[in-house]
Amino acid sequence: MQRSPVRSDRAPLRCGRFPDDPLPDHVLTRILDNARFAPSGGNRQGTQGDGVKQRLGTPEPFAVAAVDPLGRPVEHLKRLSRVAASEMTHLDHWSGPPLPD
Repeated sequence: MQRSPVRSDRAPLRCGRFPDDPLPDHVLTRILDNARFAPSGGNRQGTQGDGVKQRLGTPEPFAVAAVDPLGRPVEHLKRLSRVAASEMTHLDHWSGPPLPD
């Protein structure tokens, strides 16, 4: 039986062992740099959608699952800036404020 490429790509991965040699600094820097753009659990949207339901005229018991805003921007779009990975990570030493006792 042939494995589905979709299913194999979606299967969770697990690694229980790692080699003893450390990652090269340029690899670690690239990983941390890319991690700045990863979503986080703290970046969630609110769960209350009553204002959206009222504005769209959505009757009960239906719910709004997603809203895709369309239109023209009022101002020119700007790229979001991110803090450099080197400013939010510490490699082999602590360089932040002292920890409370």
